[in-house]
Amino acid sequence: NQASRLCDAAEADEVLVARADLRRVPTGVVENNHDPVSLRGLGDVDVVTLATARSIGGIHDTGELWTRVPYM
Repeated sequence: NQASRLCDAAEADEVLVARADLRRVPTGVVENNHDPVSLRGLGDVDVVTLATARSIGGIHDTGELWTRVPYM
């Protein structure tokens, strides 16, 4: 499926989401443009990367556990 192929295409510590599947980004998370990704059987998919927004002090703290390093 598309989601698992996007996981395989992502670099280390990168979260790729198909732009068509993105509905609402939680507070503290930002979407960044990314070049389209070519997925076997699906062709080129328009994607964005998700990242945490930096606070004034440069510390990642959005209250969301999945944004904390290391995530396990």
